[in-house]
Amino acid sequence: MEFKVSVCPHELERKFIWEKFFKNLSNFLKIDLVFIPVLNFQEELEKIQKEEFSLFYASPSTAYLFYKKGYIPIAKFKDQIDKFLIVGSESLEKIEKKEFIRIATINKSFYVLPLGYFSYKYNFSFHKLHMVLTFSHKETLQKIINGEAEVGIIYEEFFKVIEEREKLRIYEEFTLETNHVFMLNPQKISKEKIREAYIK
Repeated sequence: MEFKVSVCPHELERKFIWEKFFKNLSNFLKIDLVFIPVLNFQEELEKIQKEEFSLFYASPSTAYLFYKKGYIPIAKFKDQIDKFLIVGSESLEKIEKKEFIRIATINKSFYVLPLGYFSYKYNFSFHKLHMVLTFSHKETLQKIINGEAEVGIIYEEFFKVIEEREKLRIYEEFTLETNHVFMLNPQKISKEKIREAYIK
């Protein structure tokens, strides 16, 4: 039997770490865990609807979709809280003078929270803000670098591992009191075995 596992698309910049993680977990559980990379958030949504995973490291909104399918939250990384960065390549003073400000962000509902915070702190009217929706943090980054957006909202863990971070300015940090969690399909793997593995 094949046991599919995967992670949130923003984590693919650290793919080699996850491959090692799932290999170690596979050895402990004595089952064949097959890592299926999910390239972007649109693909993630499609795979959730069409495929059955045994274990998935998911964002809060994705975890809810898995929960509705009968998956259960089984573990999270200790002391890890989701933090988002509001970034761009130009000075805020220059951006403020523009008639419209294009903000690139992935197409996930909870990203409206850092957007609202940014708008409130710098007193930007929502009428001035134009959303540029993307399918991945990498696409968000490219929109900024290519001049298709002045501002972008990206996940801090993604920002830490990209080479292009030297080209960006961090305007603000925004922390959600939520975190990514491992969602388990209890029909595929015993939750007791998974918990035992994570403890060790």
